[in-house]
Amino acid sequence: MNTLKFSSRKNWTVTDFRFFLHQLNVLYNRLYVITEPRFGGRTSLDRLLRGSHSRVPERDRLSIDYIEIHSPGGFVFSGLGKVMEQVRFLIKDRRYMNELEATEKRQGVVYQGEMNKLEIEEKRIENARKWVELYKEQVNLMKGVGYSEEEIQNNIGKIVAPHRNILKMRESHEMDLLYDDEDA
Repeated sequence: MNTLKFSSRKNWTVTDFRFFLHQLNVLYNRLYVITEPRFGGRTSLDRLLRGSHSRVPERDRLSIDYIEIHSPGGFVFSGLGKVMEQVRFLIKDRRYMNELEATEKRQGVVYQGEMNKLEIEEKRIENARKWVELYKEQVNLMKGVGYSEEEIQNNIGKIVAPHRNILKMRESHEMDLLYDDEDA
């Protein structure tokens, strides 16, 4: 089992917190069922993704290790290694962007600021390319177990949507994905 750690500097409503937990769980479960070849081809992709929670064995389900509720707060989750690596990859870029923007503010030099903006934009483009590669890998896994191109096209949004929702929550609640050696 691998862990995923977040810190947050903004206040949360119960509704926001529930939504974040739900989206993280949905993303994890859907990546899990796509990554596990035993699930492929036997049922429609739509049913596989919509019913992903019930297909993840209890021992591999995303679990909460701990939550600190104060500002700044923290959350730590555990899950199956290869799936957690994919989740971490999909949502890791914000911290890097924050570090680049903080460096730009400290330097305060117009030229350097413009160079940092270019570097930030390049990193965003690079992350988008990496996301596309990960999505391509997921599509290839789905094709490999017999799902048609049409079925994949009709259902890829079921993976992309929770990913986007998590990224929006990270922005609005000033969340950072922490490294394993950092405290949440």
